[in-house]
Amino acid sequence: MIGWGKKIILSVLCAAGIFLAFLYFQCRSAEEGARPPEAVDGVLDLTGWDFQRQGVVQLKGNWEFYWERLLTPGDFENEPQKTGFIEVPGLWNGYAVNEGGASRRLSGDGYATYRLIVKTAGQNDLLALKILDFATSYRLWVNGKLLASNGRVGKNETEASPQAFPLLVNFLNDRQEIELVLQIANFTHSKGGIWTGISLGTAGQIQALRERQIAGGLFLGGALVIMAVYHLGLFMLRRKDRSTLFCALLCLLVAVRSSATGEIVILDLFPGTGWHLLYVLQYLAFYLAVPVFGQFIHLLFPDETSSKLTRFSWVMAALFSLTVIVTPVKIYSKFILWYELYTILFLLHIALVALVRAALKKREGAAFFILGTVVLALAAINDTLVANDVLDGPYVIDFALFIFLFFQALILSMRFSRAFATVEKLSGELEAYSRTLEQKVRERTSDLERAKQDADAANRAKSDFLAVMSHEIRTPMHGLMGMAELLMETPLNEEQREYAAVINESSEMLLAIIDDILDFSRIEEGKLTLEEADFDLKQVERKVAGLFASKAGLKGLLFTSAVDPAVPRVLRGDPLRLCQVLLNLVGNAVKFTERGEVSLQVFLEKREGDIAIIRFEVRDTGPGIPEGVRNSLFDPFTQADASTTRRFGGTGLGLSICRRLVELMNGEIGFASEEGRGAIFWFAVPFIVSGVAETPAKNDTTVLDHLPVWTQNPGSILVAEDSSVNRKLILAQLKKLGLEAEVAESGREAVRAASRNDYALILMDCQMPLMDGYEAARIIRRLEKRLGRHTAIVATTAGATRGEWEKCLAAGMDDYLCKPVRLADLHRTLARWLPGPGISPEPGVDDAAAAGESGGMVAAQTSPGYGEFGELLRVTGGDAGLAAEIIETFLQDMPAKLARLNNALARADAAGVRLQAHGMKSSGTIVGAARFAALCREVEDLAGDGDLAGAEAMFAQVEDEYRLVEEKLRVFLGKYGQPDST
Repeated sequence: MIGWGKKIILSVLCAAGIFLAFLYFQCRSAEEGARPPEAVDGVLDLTGWDFQRQGVVQLKGNWEFYWERLLTPGDFENEPQKTGFIEVPGLWNGYAVNEGGASRRLSGDGYATYRLIVKTAGQNDLLALKILDFATSYRLWVNGKLLASNGRVGKNETEASPQAFPLLVNFLNDRQEIELVLQIANFTHSKGGIWTGISLGTAGQIQALRERQIAGGLFLGGALVIMAVYHLGLFMLRRKDRSTLFCALLCLLVAVRSSATGEIVILDLFPGTGWHLLYVLQYLAFYLAVPVFGQFIHLLFPDETSSKLTRFSWVMAALFSLTVIVTPVKIYSKFILWYELYTILFLLHIALVALVRAALKKREGAAFFILGTVVLALAAINDTLVANDVLDGPYVIDFALFIFLFFQALILSMRFSRAFATVEKLSGELEAYSRTLEQKVRERTSDLERAKQDADAANRAKSDFLAVMSHEIRTPMHGLMGMAELLMETPLNEEQREYAAVINESSEMLLAIIDDILDFSRIEEGKLTLEEADFDLKQVERKVAGLFASKAGLKGLLFTSAVDPAVPRVLRGDPLRLCQVLLNLVGNAVKFTERGEVSLQVFLEKREGDIAIIRFEVRDTGPGIPEGVRNSLFDPFTQADASTTRRFGGTGLGLSICRRLVELMNGEIGFASEEGRGAIFWFAVPFIVSGVAETPAKNDTTVLDHLPVWTQNPGSILVAEDSSVNRKLILAQLKKLGLEAEVAESGREAVRAASRNDYALILMDCQMPLMDGYEAARIIRRLEKRLGRHTAIVATTAGATRGEWEKCLAAGMDDYLCKPVRLADLHRTLARWLPGPGISPEPGVDDAAAAGESGGMVAAQTSPGYGEFGELLRVTGGDAGLAAEIIETFLQDMPAKLARLNNALARADAAGVRLQAHGMKSSGTIVGAARFAALCREVEDLAGDGDLAGAEAMFAQVEDEYRLVEEKLRVFLGKYGQPDST
């Protein structure tokens, strides 16, 4: 019985809806009747139109238009000049008028006269005009008689005032031509013109039409008020269900809006209602109805609708409603189109997403709510298109809202009635369960918040560590690799060149390993990408063997390596990542093996077409792998036992990185070991056999000899760098490439230099005191915008964290060089931004020049003592002259820096203390004053923590240590300093 009852009720509801729709559209068809002709060039020909038989006419078409002229019928006897013809109904917004030979588009503000001649059969019928609200003021003459006016027409905002009251105008049709002259003034609404229809018919037809429309409006408003009172009563009786409250609010809002539009029946009930109040009611009712509807649906289907979307709808309604309250109609009426589009999207989302989800879950009434919401969305689309003159038709939103609310109210009442008894019975149990659930949610939320805070703290610490490691490791690497490259271009014997080549190759390998360690988090997230390039596998094997053969020999180990002849020599893959895996495995074998041998063997495991699976095996006679750690050996931070770190160092990341790299290369990795008898680590990786012809490997140390230099000077390069050693190095590299350079020691100096001179390129250090490279680049870009030029800016930074390149781009830089800056990388980058270099230098010329510049190298490299400064000699490639210049710069600058640090401490300037200490630390590190650099670092850290008292206490130790360093450095200069050529 329940099922049949439900079907009967739903059938009755559908029949009622169809009946109401039939009545509505029947009314519309009776109103519009047959389609009449439209006005052409200000004339509407109705000579063949029978009002009695064919019904009411809409005065559509092109009317005569006289812009900024308030004409009366008597003025047309002299045939005034027309502005043109304009579409009615329609807006004058955007209408093009000619002013002094120039075309201007009209806005909503202004005044004008419209004129239309209507030709009729000339019967002595009593005709009538039905005029709705134009949101403006107007005066209407019919056949020379002033028959209607609304508000006050004027030529400015002070003279004109609007009024909203639909009018009926009766007149006797005793002529064959009816002249309509309509003055309109609008200074209060964003729309200007006749943008609602004017109906013409017999007096009886027009009166009946108005009565039907008023009756319809009163019926719609009254029905909505009744539904609102009904649901408000339900809410008062049972306030736990708030959906009835929002249903009542929605009914009231729709009733208010329908009574303030169209025939404006609210004026019949409250004749004194002002024009501005009417528009406030129209807009606020519409704006607030949307979130009320969303809240209503959310309360009915809370699991299927988004609370965030509901809150967003309230925010949107509040913002648009605020414009209605604080701005005039002319302003806030411009925004309604955007809210209409938003309303359409909002309704479609609810109908097609939330309610469809509810229907799929078989929620009660969801299917009918979908139909009602779709009808609402379609009606909103129709009315939006009609309001913006895209479609020509009736407004149907009020009818659609009524049908929607009528059905939803009945469905809601049925649902409420059926659920009432069950809810009463279970309410106590649900309340207890709800309290328990809320407590559990609070506990889980608290746990999750604590876990999230811990994870965020760990992630910040990790990011900070990576940033510090990037800067601190790459800065000395910059000097080491750069000077090694420069050293290889000086006159060297074969043994020296071989040593320099090993330094260069080792530095490159070390830098690659540092990069991978710093990017370990990226590897963990699976975001590391591999390169594909052709490479000679034999060269990879030789590099690895060359790096570890001598180290194994020093330990008394036999080191062997071999590549099976069956292995293709030229493969396609990522040689850097392959080399990194081999370095880790071979390095571990040499490190942990005390006696015996270590071997690297490469085999062809399998080949299918162009794919070759290469197997690499690293064997050693070391202690082997204990049974207890074999299952976790490839996990991060895992080593064989606790004593391993104390004896050999390391982080335990190597094998984990190896496993992930091999897996990225689609390979496998594993090991076999017997404790006390050594181990075999192996991995097999598929490579593409390259079609490139296999050629004998060239000596890698000759690459730098063939870098082409710039034979034609492209212009001066500005080097912005605060580090003395880096300035010396970069200037030496640029000189090798045949380029001229100027120096700026801070961001401010770089800006001043760039404002005075037009440089070919700027090398910009990112981390400088007072003004860093990012800010300097931004200021230079603003200067160049005014000057109409663009200088390429290349960033040089020791930072290796993610986002560094994006940060440089955001500051306006064009390219990026990562420290240590190698000569080949510098050459490659400069070639992208400067006119092409010339030819490679003649070996004899460069060798001779280099020989003249490096006379003190051997002595400096082999001199005993001064161990802490020996690192400076190695970094500068043994160039005693360059080392002396760096030391002299250090000694010249440091007293002033100490004075500035002391002044910053006296002013309690924590930021200044930190910056000065940071610069002194870097300078001390460069010249090998390790203890001095450590003291400066401690001052920097104390200032960063805000402990200026501790930093001031350390200052005396910094001064004492500097005196010791100064004494040693002057001894060093006395022994190795170059005599002044002047």
